[in-house]
Amino acid sequence: MRIIRKFFNALVNLLKSIFRKLHKSSRKMEKNSLLYEAKIMCNIANGLTNYLFANHREYLNNEVKKYSISLLKIAVLRMDSCTVLLENGSSVFIAENNSKFIDPFSISTLVRSIYEVLAVHYYYFYLHPNDCYTNVLVSLWKMSGIKNRLTPDNCPIEFKDKYDNDKEIYSKLKVTVEDSEVYKKSSNQDLLKKSMKQLKLLKFQEEDNSYNVELVTYGPACKDIFAGTNLYKTHTFIYKLYSAISHPSYLNCIQVQEHNGAYNKYTETIFVGGILLLKRLIDNIIQVIPEGKEFVDSLPSNVKTCFDKWKLYEENQ
Repeated sequence: MRIIRKFFNALVNLLKSIFRKLHKSSRKMEKNSLLYEAKIMCNIANGLTNYLFANHREYLNNEVKKYSISLLKIAVLRMDSCTVLLENGSSVFIAENNSKFIDPFSISTLVRSIYEVLAVHYYYFYLHPNDCYTNVLVSLWKMSGIKNRLTPDNCPIEFKDKYDNDKEIYSKLKVTVEDSEVYKKSSNQDLLKKSMKQLKLLKFQEEDNSYNVELVTYGPACKDIFAGTNLYKTHTFIYKLYSAISHPSYLNCIQVQEHNGAYNKYTETIFVGGILLLKRLIDNIIQVIPEGKEFVDSLPSNVKTCFDKWKLYEENQ
């Protein structure tokens, strides 16, 4: 496992201090304890969704709030899948000690997806609360998704009505963006045009009666998302770690060959990353939807304790 340990050493060392705070020890956390923590976090996120739907249905009339909850649901599904993989193991392979074969690489791919959901939510729904940005960003977010469905050459006749409807919606959204002050006074209209066709992370800043727009990639995005926390230190490294094994690279082949299927510190580190990312997303969402704080504050004391102890450091260590 030398290559794995070397490649992920930075992330492991980074999280050791968090483990000490959480468990007063840097020793490997027991698998069942880790599963318990993950399920608690998933239940909190799912409970938040149910609470808002039952008690604050007015949020459905606000696109930012509505889609924030939709993104949270995606992240919960990914984290829930991580727990299934860790708890049940492989249905095909057996570990050397005849125990369940744990595949941390599949877990890492799911955690990467949680990070991507967090990044999209941060830039499209959290960072720019001003209405002048909100309408543009929500429209661009929708357009990038609808564009993938506008493939007339491959559209079966039975889906023609759906295609025409999507095309009409896309056209209306395009008008919304191009008529906006943000677009007309943008420093980079070409970037906004590209964002109509493909999902991109955008960062706006108003400067001298114009709007400076910057393209942010997923790796450096961590610098903004985790500003003021321990994870800020490795903002260019975290996403690279999760991405390294999401495709059939030579490194991925070596890692899979060397892994014996045992639950180890590497698996724990990846899994903990998913919990931390989901916690951060919940924190961002209750800023976008203040009504959600009512639910978090009213959690049973034992559940609230589990939630709060995953709080990232407020200051860099």
